[in-house]
Amino acid sequence: MIFRRLMVAVCILLAAVHARAATLKPEARAAYERYVENIETRLNQRHQSTQNFIVIEDTDADAKLRDGKLVVHRFKADVNTPGAMVHHWGATMLVPGASVQDFLRVVRDYERYPEFYSQEFVRAKVLEHNDDAYKILARVAQHRVATVVLDIESDTRFGALDAAHGYSFSKSTAIREIADAGKSAEHALAPGHEHGFLWSLNLYWSYEERPEGLLVQCETVSLTRDIPWGLGWLIRPLVQSIPRDALTYTLTQTRNEMLKKKPVNSAQMPVH
Repeated sequence: MIFRRLMVAVCILLAAVHARAATLKPEARAAYERYVENIETRLNQRHQSTQNFIVIEDTDADAKLRDGKLVVHRFKADVNTPGAMVHHWGATMLVPGASVQDFLRVVRDYERYPEFYSQEFVRAKVLEHNDDAYKILARVAQHRVATVVLDIESDTRFGALDAAHGYSFSKSTAIREIADAGKSAEHALAPGHEHGFLWSLNLYWSYEERPEGLLVQCETVSLTRDIPWGLGWLIRPLVQSIPRDALTYTLTQTRNEMLKKKPVNSAQMPVH
C-alpha cells in the first residue's frame, strides 16, 4: 500500500538516468536503522499510557477529523544517508462508529490485501503466525514509466495497552526486485543489480477507541535511492510528495473497508 507512489517516483527517476543500478551503502543503512530506533523508542513510550497515546501535530485536528478528513504530517528526517533518502510521514483519521476489532478485521486479513489495496498488491500470504506476530510475504507491482515488481517480506507484531488502545509495528526484513515477473525467466535481481526502488519500509499503527469511533494513526518511514546530482531540482519535489499520497491512499482504503460492515451514525459525538 505504501510503496506504490514511491515506486512511481523512482521509476521516473530511473528513466531519467537510464535505469542505472544502485547499491545501498552500509553507512546509509546504519543511519536509517538508528533513525528507526528513535521512532520506536518514542512510540513505545507513548504506548505505556492512555495519556498522549496518540499525538496529532495539527492545531485544527479536531475539526478536520470531524469532517472526515485526514490529518497528515511530514517529519523532518534529519539523518545523513549517503546515496539514499529517508521518507517519514504520519497521518491520522477518525473512523466513525468503528472499534478496535473492526480495524484488526481489516489489517490482519493479509491474503485479502489485493482486494483491499488493489492498486498495489498482486498477492500476499502469511508465512508464519504466532499469536500477535506475523511474517508476511507480499508481491507489489506498478506499471508506469517502467514495470516494477517487488517481493517484500515483513514482520508485524500487534500489542495492546488495554481493550481500547492498541498498536502494531511492521518492518520489512527483505525486499527483492523481480525481473521478468510472471514469466518462465522470472528471477530476483542480485545485490548490486537492483535499482533502489525501495530498500526498507516500516509502518507503525496506533489506534484508540473513543465514544465517537476509532482514532487511527499511522507513521511510515522508508528508504529509497537518492536523486543523482543535477536532477534534484526536477525530481526531488515529486519524490518528496509521493509518500504523502501513498499514506493517504492506505488510510482511506483501510477506513473504507472498516466501514463496509459498520453503518455510520450521522450524529457522531465530537472529537476530544
